[in-house]
Amino acid sequence: LTAVTEVCHPSPALAADLDQYNRSHRGVPRVGKFEYVAEFLAAAGCPLPDSPVDAFLARYAVLLESAVAAAPAAPGAAEFLRRWPGPVALATSAPLAEATGHLARLGLRSMDHIAAYPTSKVDALRLLARHTGGAVVFFGDAPADQVAARAATVPFVGIGDNVKSARAAMLDHADTLGELLDRQDEI
Repeated sequence: LTAVTEVCHPSPALAADLDQYNRSHRGVPRVGKFEYVAEFLAAAGCPLPDSPVDAFLARYAVLLESAVAAAPAAPGAAEFLRRWPGPVALATSAPLAEATGHLARLGLRSMDHIAAYPTSKVDALRLLARHTGGAVVFFGDAPADQVAARAATVPFVGIGDNVKSARAAMLDHADTLGELLDRQDEI
């Protein structure tokens, strides 16, 4: 929202609509979000620069770099990953270099596999399930994660309040990974 607002200065009403859209579409590739936003703003008559998606992405990259440098790991993530008894993989909508940079900066356990943009989370989960004989559990903090797990028919553990706690569609739900520390066997 900040990147879009700084690039094209939408009205407060349009900014509120964009904020709602962003909150309900966390965990999806940013290129797709910015393409939608550009179409939405153009249809609303908001003046846009040439190549608005590129402008949004460039501003977002600058904002992300400074914000991520100060961002801590999710509560309980480092200990959970350290204590997880099996292999771990990451499926993210972020580009690979960005994802590996965050993992290194946070000092998190090395991943056995990383699938990053442009690979979809659904494709990554299906591939992991094939390679592990179905022994995959997807932990996610975004609605798109839950949708990807369902589409790949992989059990899902929702983390945080971004993910609706619909028990029928989940293996489990917790506010933080730390709450799941002593439940690896159950999961």
